[in-house]
Amino acid sequence: MEFSVIYSVDVPRDVSIVQYQPPRSQLRNHWQLTEGDESYEYGYLDGDWAKGKHRKYVAALPAAHFVQFLESQSFTGSLENTMGMIGAPGAPGAPGAEPFYAMMPAFALNGDDPQAIQSAYFCPLATREEIIRFIASQGVDVPQALSDMPGQLRLWESDEAAERNDWRRIETAIKASLEQWIADGCDLDVLN
Repeated sequence: MEFSVIYSVDVPRDVSIVQYQPPRSQLRNHWQLTEGDESYEYGYLDGDWAKGKHRKYVAALPAAHFVQFLESQSFTGSLENTMGMIGAPGAPGAPGAEPFYAMMPAFALNGDDPQAIQSAYFCPLATREEIIRFIASQGVDVPQALSDMPGQLRLWESDEAAERNDWRRIETAIKASLEQWIADGCDLDVLN
């Protein structure tokens, strides 16, 4: 399983943004910088925040690198729901592959470091069978919609599941499974 990640960080003028970058060992081969200081949006704040720094990165990370990324930052343990992702940076498969366009459940983690404003939006990039195994491995009930179309490899190749109002059931099951996986220390064997 891989994870599509969009990571954004902002810091005040006198704080080095380097300490908030993705892990140095991953930076060159996995992450793409998409925004810099020109996209800083907190100039309305007073003091050092008035002229701060901004970076936004995207990546498709193998599970081990995703765990390393999570451990390198000060994210809170609570996942927040998002509206989902349409498309994903770096499709499943080889690095540099064309983006994978589909509707996918995505979640957000926010940092709790007072020196930075951090947000990571991510979704699992996995086949339907990988998601089913992952959900089951965490003791969460697998929604019927995931097993209704066994020949369909990706979660959202069509809008059929969304049209049947199964989106929330699937999203809830994936979220509960991810929360349990993170709380248990991100055991990589579960994803194999």
